[in-house]
Amino acid sequence: MRAPLLGVLLAVSSFPLAAQAPPLAAQTPSIRGAAAVCPITRVVDGDTIWVKRGDKEEKLRLLCVDTEETIKKGASDPGKPQTVFGDETMHWAKQLFAGLDAADGAADGVTHIGLAFPGGAEKRDSFGRLLCHVLLPDGADYNLRLVREGWSPYFNKYGNSELAHAQFVQAQQEARAAHRGVWDPATNAPATEGAPSVKRDYAAILPWWDARAEAISAFQARLARHEEGLYDAEDPASIAAALAWCEKTGKPATLFGSFEALFAETDGSHTLMFRGPGKQDRLRALVGKDAWAALAPLKLESRAKDDVQNYVYVRGKLTTHPRGGAALQADELAQWQVAQPEFPAPKQPASAVTPAGAKR
Repeated sequence: MRAPLLGVLLAVSSFPLAAQAPPLAAQTPSIRGAAAVCPITRVVDGDTIWVKRGDKEEKLRLLCVDTEETIKKGASDPGKPQTVFGDETMHWAKQLFAGLDAADGAADGVTHIGLAFPGGAEKRDSFGRLLCHVLLPDGADYNLRLVREGWSPYFNKYGNSELAHAQFVQAQQEARAAHRGVWDPATNAPATEGAPSVKRDYAAILPWWDARAEAISAFQARLARHEEGLYDAEDPASIAAALAWCEKTGKPATLFGSFEALFAETDGSHTLMFRGPGKQDRLRALVGKDAWAALAPLKLESRAKDDVQNYVYVRGKLTTHPRGGAALQADELAQWQVAQPEFPAPKQPASAVTPAGAKR
């Protein structure tokens, strides 16, 4: 009897065992209002986050926020100083996103966030970063939370929010009234009275951001009216459309944008390079050597600096540039216009000031 039993056992053992099912992978969660949902790969600071999209790691540029810089080696930019509060914001952000790990149903060390794009279109800044709002697993807007809790001011330097301008304004008003975060006088104050400290001068920079945002809004309003021959000097697709329009109609186009750099060429001419997302798709405004002096009232040499109105309109016929993108010759003062409002606001002459008590 032993031999048949042994044969049965051997026969059974000759069949492969059913493969054990692998553990189910956590499914990508659905996040309300998100155009895309991605796992976070790195949280660098309060507004610098990396995510995985497909096989590519993407660096995000969070719209309408600008948290303070963390303390690093090397000199600090006076306009964006490295601060103690920048470090505090970084630690808070890392803890926040780490605490959301299990929101996708699996505590696996991976946090998923949603990305929202104004108008539904994905755009990038001049550094190639993806411009977006970050949505937390519950659908809450992280960008808006940063402002409401005082981790960041409402950063409208590149235009008012297309998704939630009124909400950002209200959130900042609430944060300022409650002295939260950057609006707390004690933030970045030295532990010892009289010791050196570094603070960001929001009283000075917010009016500058607002002036830029107002200029952008005025341009966008003109675009909405479908004004003929008006284009965006910082958008490669708009530059290409302007070039095609000039070639088709033979008319000059008007372009709106800000400069990234001014180059004094060896022949005495000047090249003004507009900002844009790609080095090969930029607009260049060319000014001949004999024409530069006549453009002095525009103060073009300072338009790429901080604390001035950076946006201008320039009018001319576009041609392709040998280095890519497009160019236009702009030698005449009439071809240029500084966007309004001017900043800083021109000082009113003493003779124009109405004396106190005088009739107006």
